[in-house]
Amino acid sequence: MHTNTSTFRKLVLTSVLLIYLVIAAGGIVRSTGSGMGCPDWPKCFGTWIPPTNISQLPANYKESFKVGHHLIADFNVFKTWIEYLNRLLGALLGVSVLVTAVYAFRFIRSKPELFYLSLLIVILTGIQGFIGAKVVATNLSKYMITIHMLIALVILSLTLYLLSKTIIQNWKAHFENGNLILLLSVLTLIQILVGTQVRQEIDTVSIQLNDSLRETWIDQLGILYIIHRVIAIFVVGVNVWFASRLLKKLGSGDLPGKLSLLIIFTLALEYVFGVIMAKFSIPRFAQPVHLFLATLLFGLQFYSWLISRLQVEKNLNAI
Repeated sequence: MHTNTSTFRKLVLTSVLLIYLVIAAGGIVRSTGSGMGCPDWPKCFGTWIPPTNISQLPANYKESFKVGHHLIADFNVFKTWIEYLNRLLGALLGVSVLVTAVYAFRFIRSKPELFYLSLLIVILTGIQGFIGAKVVATNLSKYMITIHMLIALVILSLTLYLLSKTIIQNWKAHFENGNLILLLSVLTLIQILVGTQVRQEIDTVSIQLNDSLRETWIDQLGILYIIHRVIAIFVVGVNVWFASRLLKKLGSGDLPGKLSLLIIFTLALEYVFGVIMAKFSIPRFAQPVHLFLATLLFGLQFYSWLISRLQVEKNLNAI
């Protein structure tokens, strides 16, 4: 039974890592403007393996693969393959969660929650793929992009919850104020969603200025950018205070202390990249890193809350 649990834990952890890889790839897709690198879905320019040269496309490819009434941009092999690799990672994630659900079926009597939760993750991952197709079909609608991001975070949360159900609570230190940790997670989630809207405003400004005069982009952003910065200051302040308090109380030896240390480290990096974006004209390399760190922070906070609930549970022994 312990072997089954160990294997299941590894499968779930693999899914968590793939989710973060997909999020990182999605950030790179947006920062490089590769979202329409493949104008159709699930294929790319009508084939399962995309072209590497414009000569492999029909002469009227812009008309043939137009999205709605919009002709696509000139073929760019770099953007096409960036988007294609993003889709491949998404497909790998789909396989991973499916294998996890199949394996979880062995727990359907002893711990049915594991199977049904795994099945729900499979369904949501399928819906996420459908939303991804709609993002392409709507020519990167900002609302569809936000929904796409939200569903990704829901899938991440459920997978982390599943991972927490395989943990033995064997540390002596205890979290306090678990509800505050959950509140911080929700606040970070809101910050991420506001950030996706700010990013859409940046994309709009970029298009209007033909991707030039980057040093003026921030000055042209609206109230959402101000809200994003205000929330950021609050998030950093409260998280550093709370995580430092936990670290002082718990130490860094046990899992709760290690999570607190990771939260502080992630916050520091997130702040640095936020400053880089604000002070250095939103460099392309900083955008996906900023998003990745935000989702990593959310995951660490949410998992910390889940761990805080394990103080009165014995999950592994019930399997």
